[in-house]
Amino acid sequence: MEKFPSSKIESLKPEVSLLEEFAIDAGIDVTTIPKAGTVAYARLWDTCKEYSKEVHLEMVGKETDPSESQSRRRRLHNELCTMIFGIDHASVAKRDYKNLKRIANLAHFVSGREQYIEEV
Repeated sequence: MEKFPSSKIESLKPEVSLLEEFAIDAGIDVTTIPKAGTVAYARLWDTCKEYSKEVHLEMVGKETDPSESQSRRRRLHNELCTMIFGIDHASVAKRDYKNLKRIANLAHFVSGREQYIEEV
């Protein structure tokens, strides 16, 4: 019986997307993450980066208008709630308040701003 070269064995493993890996790290059920290569995946990725950027600007005091930045951050977090769980921020909070931090942590993993990750 012929053995598979290791590269063929590697290609037989199911692929896990970066978003799924980050979701696991954040404590989010990966079944709620869109499949890699889809428009939904790209949109979630981009929204995570935008959210983390707003948090970063607030943390370093570089936002041009603090109230506008906070409003954008809240809007983006609400969008992330909808994209990941299919419900708004208030509903996510009602189900499991810790998921709000998990969503923020996912965004910070995606953007590479792990200094903002909070323990859940």
